[in-house]
Amino acid sequence: MLRSLLVAAASAALLSASFAGVGEKPHLTVALSSAFLAGDNQVKPEIKLTKDQDDKFTAIMDGYMTKQQALSKPGTAEEKFEELNVVTAQEIMAILEPTQKSRLLEIHLQKSGVIVLPDSEIAKAIGLEAGQVKTISGLVTEMTKKEEDFEEELSNALMTIPNDTTVSQEALEKKRMAVVKQIEPKRIALEAQKKEYETKIYAVMTTPQFSKWKEMQGAKFEPNKKSGG
Repeated sequence: MLRSLLVAAASAALLSASFAGVGEKPHLTVALSSAFLAGDNQVKPEIKLTKDQDDKFTAIMDGYMTKQQALSKPGTAEEKFEELNVVTAQEIMAILEPTQKSRLLEIHLQKSGVIVLPDSEIAKAIGLEAGQVKTISGLVTEMTKKEEDFEEELSNALMTIPNDTTVSQEALEKKRMAVVKQIEPKRIALEAQKKEYETKIYAVMTTPQFSKWKEMQGAKFEPNKKSGG
């Protein structure tokens, strides 16, 4: 369970391929960070991950967690964590076939959406100009700030629920659901705002650029459908 949660967190938070270059700090690109999706139970059948590959992925992530825990101490430079993420993603990519890597990137782009458009590799592939990237980056920053504010508000609201050990888990869950229900209108409003930002971002792009962006995402990922027909 812990490994599954870590995989989900990594694939949601990490955004990009390999080292920046000789003499530069290691960083993840959008392409490389898609490697972490290989452990998603909904993605595995889509990329036809074999049992051998799955076992190797498990071993890699077990090692990743061990190393991450070793780094989780005061004073550890952020670059150390980033380097670990890069190396781990490279190890995962090494066990995958080219077609699996390509599909992982397509799924990653679908899941991430417009927030990856300012990435240098994605922007170059689409053909975005510097001015377009700057405008899109500003809109993405505004949008993600609203998401972060909502998540913080929800988290603070949930934290107001006393951790009473004398109350059953069922009762605590009902209280949590009541808080979520109370803040639901704000979530709906946020989703509407995100759609508006998405429209503004797409308006910055030319028709050929938008077409290329959609092409890069490949066939729609539908996890509820059985892979292979």
